Amino acid sequence: MCIGGCGARHHSMNATSELARDHVISLSQSNPPSADAPKDAQRSVPIIFRLEAFQLCVPKGTISRNDAFWKRIDEHCLDIAAEDNLLRNGIRIGVAPLSEWEYLNGLIQQNPGTASHTDSVGREAHNIELQMCKGVPYQTISYFDNDNELRLTSYDRCDNLIVMSYQPTPRKLGSARISLAPMVRTTRKRLEFSPANNEEREIVFKSDESFYLNLVVDVPVNNILVVAPSTEARAEVSLGHAFLMKD
Repeated sequence: MCIGGCGARHHSMNATSELARDHVISLSQSNPPSADAPKDAQRSVPIIFRLEAFQLCVPKGTISRNDAFWKRIDEHCLDIAAEDNLLRNGIRIGVAPLSEWEYLNGLIQQNPGTASHTDSVGREAHNIELQMCKGVPYQTISYFDNDNELRLTSYDRCDNLIVMSYQPTPRKLGSARISLAPMVRTTRKRLEFSPANNEEREIVFKSDESFYLNLVVDVPVNNILVVAPSTEARAEVSLGHAFLMKD
């Protein structure tokens, strides 16, 4: 879930699994097989995830600065280096059991705002786009990359999105590996004149640039992933401010 400040959007990702039923085939034999008879390898159990993403806009500080809220969240779901890098970029994440949702939702309802919902069902999915800010005329974004280098880039006429993917966690039954990447989509328009039919047409060019921050979390089924602004999102040029806050 992405919960946020001043129009910060809040994505609650709840992965639940449904085990598909295998068909059982009976074989008639005149003699029962011995205990030492060779046996076929067991088929792997197919898992289908249902992932729901909720984006909530609530007043600034409602969730991001609420100690009672974060006491119920496990913020150590990433390694120390990745967690530190996200915090400096203005992003705070954590995982909580689904049983905590009633309490967490109660805190959110005390400061109601707007909400949107995205649902996905499948074994895996890639490049699900969550719209964060649309029609940004101009912005400058600074961020620390995975090599701890500070980078600064400016964009105009753009949209801010978070691209989400998920798949089964390797060698860990009942867990979904969820990856998130902030992405800026810039739009360029150009008018072209066609002498053949004497008319103008508008050509639209779109360009996507993603910020890869190693934001990959293994979320057990029946758990929620929380994404919110950190204190560093105060800086207007930070990633957390650009993607998780809205004036």
